[in-house]
Amino acid sequence: MSALSLALFALATIQPAEAGRGGSRAPADLAVSIDLPTFDVDQAGTVFVDVDNVGGSSANDVVITVAFPTTNTSPTVHVLGTTSNIDSSCFDDGTQIKCFVGRVKAGKSTSISFDIELPQSADDIEFYAAVGTSSTDGNSANNQVSDIADVLYPDLVITSQVDIENRHCTGQDLVSFFECELYPSSISSHLITFETDNTITFAYAGYAGVWSQPTDDSLHFEYWYAGQMRLEFDGNAVDGSCFEGLSDFPGTGYVAPYQVCIQ
Repeated sequence: MSALSLALFALATIQPAEAGRGGSRAPADLAVSIDLPTFDVDQAGTVFVDVDNVGGSSANDVVITVAFPTTNTSPTVHVLGTTSNIDSSCFDDGTQIKCFVGRVKAGKSTSISFDIELPQSADDIEFYAAVGTSSTDGNSANNQVSDIADVLYPDLVITSQVDIENRHCTGQDLVSFFECELYPSSISSHLITFETDNTITFAYAGYAGVWSQPTDDSLHFEYWYAGQMRLEFDGNAVDGSCFEGLSDFPGTGYVAPYQVCIQ
């Protein structure tokens, strides 16, 4: 999300401020923060969004808005992940939630929480949060925040010849095999074999390939045809038998999220 989009997102959550009603107390000052756990891929983690009133007056009608990470699917955009256990003060507004938490007194705080499972993604998985109030907020600079999730992957080391099934879909700007799974009819597959000398054997003539593991939890491979690279994959292990990641087709503008599973 661009800086302009984040600013517009934040403004959309803030209700018009009331005029002061006399007195010399400092106005409310709401500060929002996101507490992200370290996620294991495809396993639920709990996210907390905290709001502190560091000002001198109560903030009334406080609303917290959280924008989830989103897919690059078109025309419909989805949450990039699976949400659950959303705080009872919140309602689902598509790819975001709005949470009505009432009054936050000066010097006090409140929070909301939800669980989310995050998939493997070729891009950063980013969350945004903003807070608004019907009261005067003396400092809008701390009313919005973003944070990037840290996702851990299991080790999956290939030590022998293995047959591989690749499942995939193709598009532009896609980042995760999770996006393919949202549209099962878009998924196709093909079989290859990883040889112990790090070459790839294909069931069809003319293709050659190589594979490697830069780390114990990652996989890289390339397809070559007529002396040109036709596909380059980079991904991470997601369980005890499969990797997921993104394949680029050099010079085409298209990409294909892949699920690469040992048979």
